[in-house]
Amino acid sequence: MNRTVVITGSTSGIGSAFADLFADRGDALILVSRNVKTLRAQCMTLSERHPRGRFSYIVADLSDHTQVDAVCRRLADEPVDVLVNNAGFGMTGPFIQEDPRGIRSMIDVSVAAPTALARIVAEGMVTRGHGRILNVASIAAFMPNPFGAVYAATKAYVLSLSEALSEELRGTGVTVTALCPGPTSTHFAERSDMGRTRVFARNVMDAESVAQAGYRGMMRGRRRIVPGIPNHIVTGLSIIVPTIVVLRIAAWALRYTD
Repeated sequence: MNRTVVITGSTSGIGSAFADLFADRGDALILVSRNVKTLRAQCMTLSERHPRGRFSYIVADLSDHTQVDAVCRRLADEPVDVLVNNAGFGMTGPFIQEDPRGIRSMIDVSVAAPTALARIVAEGMVTRGHGRILNVASIAAFMPNPFGAVYAATKAYVLSLSEALSEELRGTGVTVTALCPGPTSTHFAERSDMGRTRVFARNVMDAESVAQAGYRGMMRGRRRIVPGIPNHIVTGLSIIVPTIVVLRIAAWALRYTD
């Protein structure tokens, strides 16, 4: 298709699955992550698997505002057709025991960075009259999460921003989509210890299935995508069940199994 596609957090999990999807279609990928060795290895692997694609990368720590600004300056000069804001991480456990620096980093990576990137990319897309932005949120966006309070709050922000922008940009040729996966088998879950929680004990999707659902929905211009029937049920119940019940269930689900 020869689109220019930017993917943040591209080197593992859902981001890596998205990279394979777009590369298979012959797109030009700009991959953004903080580990140069991993990025180089990913580009080499993608080149071998998908000879029609073109691959470049930007090394950036998205928790660093200066580096995010540098990425924005670079992308301002690129005719970006698709932006996948996937980078993010989470922490679980009691709020008062979380590292304050980790909390700030999570907010910077999951809130400040995708906002800045969407802002600079959307301007160019509107000028050209076409483009697609996909922001990776979570089913956690639909409900407060005791023992995952900040993570859920960042995802609620991503969902709210995405849906507001989808309406604001209606008629411009630019679509904005929020992808809201449930438990997904990725390194993200291992790093955040979410893999030890009850919520990861069942109904875990693989990253490839999540990315495929996100791609299909994005190409159809959908505002919100919740992959998997169990996740649809959870998000639906979160709307009709009293908040106190949702809080108790979420607190139970996010406790460790061991």
